[in-house]
Amino acid sequence: MLRRLAPGSRVIHEGSLVDELAEIIRSDISIDVTGDATEVLPHLTRVLASDYFAPRGSYAILKGERHEFGTAEGVAIRLSPGLPIDATYQGVAAHIGFIQSLDRIHDLLRGHGAVQSWMLRETRSSAYLYGQSARWMEEVGLAVLSKDFPESVISVDRIA
Repeated sequence: MLRRLAPGSRVIHEGSLVDELAEIIRSDISIDVTGDATEVLPHLTRVLASDYFAPRGSYAILKGERHEFGTAEGVAIRLSPGLPIDATYQGVAAHIGFIQSLDRIHDLLRGHGAVQSWMLRETRSSAYLYGQSARWMEEVGLAVLSKDFPESVISVDRIA
């Protein structure tokens, strides 16, 4: 996307701030824009909001000025206890099942939302969904995960 909007531009930093449970609090991306950044910014933020479901509260800072752009709602769906994992997650049946469940949720949300990220921990496994309706994403996510993981306690939090 960046190559198309501003050829020669590049991401120079990206990272996430997490809490004590490794839940994402905030993600940051710094971009070195080739050309006129004031012309690129409206196009970049429009694509991030419409195609990538940038969450409500997202903003860009250009020349010290804050530009709000995110509108998507977000939910975190968590399984407790977490799924058994090993150092690489490879070949762990529960991990494979979780990813397959997230793929189904992503397909059901297509065009109206997306599974943006996920996290596996032995104490809790989480999926983060962003889209047009938190209530609908919650319903879809709960329907799939409660069927696939009937022994797990599933909780949902609105995060954007």
